[in-house]
Amino acid sequence: MTFEYDGLLLVAMTCDKPEELGAEELAIDIPVGTEHALYLHRYAAWWIPTSGAIPRGEGVIERSAFIPYVWSGDNDRGLFWFCESDEMWPNGEAGDAIEILRQGDRVALRLNLLASGQSLPEDWRLVFGLQATPVEPIPKDWRKWRMTGALAGDQVRARQNVQIVWPQANARDPLGAFGWPEAADEQAFAEQMKGLHDRGLLAVPYLCLTWVTDDTPEWRFFKRDWEGKAYDPSIPEPGWKHQFALASPVGKGYADFIVWRTRQFMEKYHIDGTYHDQTHPYTFSNTQAGWGCKRDGKERISYPILGYRAL
Repeated sequence: MTFEYDGLLLVAMTCDKPEELGAEELAIDIPVGTEHALYLHRYAAWWIPTSGAIPRGEGVIERSAFIPYVWSGDNDRGLFWFCESDEMWPNGEAGDAIEILRQGDRVALRLNLLASGQSLPEDWRLVFGLQATPVEPIPKDWRKWRMTGALAGDQVRARQNVQIVWPQANARDPLGAFGWPEAADEQAFAEQMKGLHDRGLLAVPYLCLTWVTDDTPEWRFFKRDWEGKAYDPSIPEPGWKHQFALASPVGKGYADFIVWRTRQFMEKYHIDGTYHDQTHPYTFSNTQAGWGCKRDGKERISYPILGYRAL
């Protein structure tokens, strides 16, 4: 087990000769007291509601096949569990691979790793994490932030103190590409940032750490090492001439590059912060870019959560 500075507990369970265990079934329970287990949030493949109150009742109250993360908690704190893939989870495709159980004074997350008739792979090594939330102290004045974007009305703008600089295709002053840390016109962008500051507003451009415009020289050169093989079809619609490509946070050199590029951009234009979109863990299978794994000789998807965390 490894403890990190921000409350992350990383657990690695290993067994080099699983046949000697003689285990027919294997499950792990992670309990939370009912006084704190009020709400539940879990992964979903699409942008659908997955947050809400934990269902009432005793016993199994929710179950699913493998998903990469589940959070439960109350209004002040919570516990986030995650696992990057089901590579070491023989029961991962079963409908009860993950269960939520209410048992008296506790609510438990049950990980059903192995069921009768299944076997653990040789050199079995399962890695999962537990993260205490919130990860960082919430700023005392965060409820006083009033952010506005391109579609804000006059009443909202009258109360704003943070301006989101939204990328607009074919405009002179914003970003040179959607979500990309580069100005379309350096002088015009610098004047826009100064103008916001002169009005007492914080300038916060819209950026994406995990998606890259595909017409940059860096993307063309490192594409095989960075590519998530997914493109956002909505970006060309308003007039952008490039595609928006999903990038692997664990691709060779990508994290160092995008952090350096973003910091350089912020320092050059005296930007106060960034609006980072699309930061939830995406999935794909491209082993050259660090995505995916193999089980039973077949390539499978993975969720590089630790890579996103490091980024």
